[in-house]
Amino acid sequence: MRKIIASVFLIALVLVFSCDTHDTSFEESISSLFALNTNITPDVGGTTVPSAGEFSEGEEIQIEAIPSEGFVFDRWEGDLTGNSNPETLTFDSNKSVTAHFSLKDYLLTIEVEGNGTVTETVLENPENNGNENTTSKKIKVEANSNEGWFFDRWEGDLSGSSNPDTIIVDEAKTVTAIFKEEITEDEFLLSVDTDGDGRVEKDPDKSTYSEGERVELSAVAENGWVFDQWRGDLSVSENPVTVTIDGDKSVTAVFEQVQVSEYTITINTEGKGRVDKQPDKASYLESEEVVLTAVAESGWNFKQWQGDLSGTENPQSVIVNENKSVTGVFEKELITEIFIDEVKLFVDEMKLSGFSSTKDFKTRNFILNLPIDGEPFRITHTEIPAGFYDELELEMNEPDDNIDISDPDFWNENGYYSLVVKGNFQGDSFMFRTDEDFEVETDLNPPLRISEGENSVISIFSDFENWFKDSDDNLLNPSDPGNMNSIIKNIEDSFSDL
Repeated sequence: MRKIIASVFLIALVLVFSCDTHDTSFEESISSLFALNTNITPDVGGTTVPSAGEFSEGEEIQIEAIPSEGFVFDRWEGDLTGNSNPETLTFDSNKSVTAHFSLKDYLLTIEVEGNGTVTETVLENPENNGNENTTSKKIKVEANSNEGWFFDRWEGDLSGSSNPDTIIVDEAKTVTAIFKEEITEDEFLLSVDTDGDGRVEKDPDKSTYSEGERVELSAVAENGWVFDQWRGDLSVSENPVTVTIDGDKSVTAVFEQVQVSEYTITINTEGKGRVDKQPDKASYLESEEVVLTAVAESGWNFKQWQGDLSGTENPQSVIVNENKSVTGVFEKELITEIFIDEVKLFVDEMKLSGFSSTKDFKTRNFILNLPIDGEPFRITHTEIPAGFYDELELEMNEPDDNIDISDPDFWNENGYYSLVVKGNFQGDSFMFRTDEDFEVETDLNPPLRISEGENSVISIFSDFENWFKDSDDNLLNPSDPGNMNSIIKNIEDSFSDL
């Protein structure tokens, strides 16, 4: 019975002890969490990383302002001040931070070589930057390397290794941040350089190499240069060559310029067009390749190459191994059409035979313009007596010397002409003239009636375009003297068919 009492007494002691030593609540034993709130001014100016979240009491984070394109970070406000970027924020309460961005109104180009970023911050207003040019800006640039890399130096319009650094931008400037990869104790560098015009290819191509690793180096010369030798940690002329890595190494490929002959390409054209050269230079190195392109003018086509280039391929390449002369031949587009604009005759005599009681009528020495649109022609130089006429006779001859011809198309230094045709043949205008004699006799059925005071209208229809076609319906060039007899016969035949 006493054992049971002792056990109960022990439990009571434990409970009393526990109640006496409990100083805080369960909720109070958990670390406090604080919220981060960020704002951006203006809204499109950029972002922050992080932009929000909850963080434990005493926790430190790095917050960075990242500007949008065309903007630059200006300053922090709220629970952060100043213009350091990125900046450290320690949480002992809820935090509210505003990142201010401004338009980038200065000409500073930032370039990066390696792995890292650069932030820009405007430090002072133009009137306070110590420069007489009030449009200038004093800019702080800060290089931030990525993991495994370190900032080495500035190049361009800023030099040295100070980071951050400042630069006065009073004109267009360029700054390059050089980042280099961190090297572990068992990794080595292989630096390659060139002397002359050429490059060096590494296989494998890496920034660092392990001890004992073998790397093949190939020297590739530019046009007009040849590889000569290796210098530095290599002193051979073998190419390609293999180097074994047993420490940091530096190798230079030496190239020498070759005396290469230079030649010219003379371009000629036949017809209407031009020839473009690519590249377009006054002279070319031996074995240089040049692309020639023939460009025809409107109404012309490229036909072929002549001279030191042949064929019809366009564009076409030529290898310059001597002075060259090339001709681009262009030919006119073949337009299988003829258009008649004007047909006029010198009528030596026109006779209308009277019908019934109407007397015959004659008139002489006038120019007759035949309508080319199929409409009947009108006699305007004289008045035809009223009555009926059943036959028309026209005699077309070259005018005599004593006849005054006001139209210069009917005469020149070679003499006078009886027929003139103007038009366009395959894109070129022409004037066909002949002194041949022509006659037209046609019955007017029903008889032509001429009323008192009425305009004199007589219909003569002819397919003028057929005057300039052969029996196979091929066009005859009116300007070719060899076609003269065929064209005259066509005209005579058309008049006899009226």
